Amino acid sequence: MKAVAMLNAPPLHFAVPVWGDSYLETYLNVCLPAQLSSGNIQSISADSRNEYHIYTAEADAKRIEDSALYLALRDLISVSIHVIDVGGSTASGGEKYAIKSESYRDALNRAISAGAAVVALNADIVMADGFVRTIVGLLAKGIRVIEIPGPRALKQEVVDILLKDFKSTDNGILTISPSELSRIWFDNRHPQLLMHCVEGIKGDEFHPSHLYWIVAGSGVIIRGFHLYPIVVYPKNKDFEFAGTIDDDLVASLKLGDHERFLAQDSRELFCCELSVPEHFVGRMADRGDINRYVEYYRSYAAANMANLQKEIIISADRPTGFTWLKQRWKSRRFVARLARLYERAADTAP
Repeated sequence: MKAVAMLNAPPLHFAVPVWGDSYLETYLNVCLPAQLSSGNIQSISADSRNEYHIYTAEADAKRIEDSALYLALRDLISVSIHVIDVGGSTASGGEKYAIKSESYRDALNRAISAGAAVVALNADIVMADGFVRTIVGLLAKGIRVIEIPGPRALKQEVVDILLKDFKSTDNGILTISPSELSRIWFDNRHPQLLMHCVEGIKGDEFHPSHLYWIVAGSGVIIRGFHLYPIVVYPKNKDFEFAGTIDDDLVASLKLGDHERFLAQDSRELFCCELSVPEHFVGRMADRGDINRYVEYYRSYAAANMANLQKEIIISADRPTGFTWLKQRWKSRRFVARLARLYERAADTAP
């Protein structure tokens, strides 16, 4: 029965923009090895329709092609390297995101022509084992978009753990379960995520794109305004996005709720992004200035407000006990208040 369900899924087109020494090292040593685990790309190797597209600078293409893990990838799936102009591999900030967006746009157009779904990967995203197998099963059930919170972790700390404890010395493949990766992420959360914590010192720097409630020693509850669409299976070419794919792309697809899936339990489906400690996305509000949060939300696609109603839990264990119940109640109450203020602001807008 499981095999039959998989036959109903579209082929997958992986898209990975990657350039520059730091990103390339992380991709080749950690992220690609995790993608090659038995529950990931190995699990779809029998389907010749799948493709893997790497978007990179000319100076980096040969280094990728010379990698032993790249050769292992080619044994499992059809791979194409697309050389792109990245401004001498120095692109950063808004320019970097614009180049990535154009890479995903190209991948989406290719996938639509082939009737495929795009797996839009960042070069520094680490997948837990089983990620690909799970998304294939979801696509087979009619899901067209799979969204994730994409939380950041401290790069070097997580890399050291993964290379020491989870990467095979025989074939270089990295295998880690969703629960294990959740635990490692929680213990090595990126310091910028403090800016998402609703509870804390009033007036401190805050970023309302994600709202966090920490359950001490156990996990975190997330309400995400901006969710990352890591898998997109468009019906036609009538898609669009103005900036990055985590703002208005999903809204442009005009999908029903039954066609969207959010990874809400990290024990089942999880990946995280690795960033250096100094990575900073900017101060968008002061903690406690809830009217500023609403102002921030109103500057983006209105459809994203519905995302805040969805609870995401990252924990290696079952979220049980009084502390979990209390924090979950707080998060529901807070987003309900935000929704009321947002509607009031919309009603009074000129």
